[in-house]
Amino acid sequence: MTSPPTPRTRPSTGRIVGFSIAAAITAVLALSAFAAGGGLLWANGERDDDGFVSTDTEQLATSGHALTTGRMDLDLDGAGEFLDAIGSGDVKIAADAGGSGTFIGIARTQDVDRYLRDVRRTVITDYSDWFEPTLDEVAGDRRPVAPGSRSFWVAKTSGDGEQRLTWEARDGDWTAVVMHPDGSRRVDAAVTGGVSTPSFLPFAIVSLAIGVLLAAGAALLLVAGLRGPRGAAPTPPSEQATTVMPGEMSPGV
Repeated sequence: MTSPPTPRTRPSTGRIVGFSIAAAITAVLALSAFAAGGGLLWANGERDDDGFVSTDTEQLATSGHALTTGRMDLDLDGAGEFLDAIGSGDVKIAADAGGSGTFIGIARTQDVDRYLRDVRRTVITDYSDWFEPTLDEVAGDRRPVAPGSRSFWVAKTSGDGEQRLTWEARDGDWTAVVMHPDGSRRVDAAVTGGVSTPSFLPFAIVSLAIGVLLAAGAALLLVAGLRGPRGAAPTPPSEQATTVMPGEMSPGV
């Protein structure tokens, strides 16, 4: 006779709870990986053809002679060569100050402060939210000399219409300036800032792949907890048929 199939034992409550908690934790990790991958894909889509992630164009104006950033304190902690190797860390500024021409310059903060001492200007003191930058007016009654005549700029560009400046960031305290080339008043400029970044696509793919693996692991944990272990029930002894010949008494009679 054929033995009956081995029955499954019902999973215990503790087993279900334990596997469910493990599955939930793994699922949360999977969602985090998916979110990170999606964010990286979005950031990669924001890069332009030159590899820069830039702000939207913001119209900034001052009745003074210059628009400047606040002190940009950069401490790369020796990472300059690494940033160069991965094509990251360069700063780009684009500005169009209208018909009077556009000058863009970057220099050490102490040099800019000395150059613009007693000059009326507007300082962007907080540009973490580029859509609503915090602007401070600095009073003054002195007209500066033409900015292009100064030699302290580490990067500069000047001309009619929109100008673009790219600068390789270095350690130190820096200030960016937008002016008219002749140093005249009333600067009304459309300004954009950006920084170069490596492609985020490989990191996004890895993050999404990890998310898929974690999601599959969460599903397996949940199924394993609900199914329970296979229990081995005792197999009943099989009955052997006995043949009785004519004229013989059956066994046990």
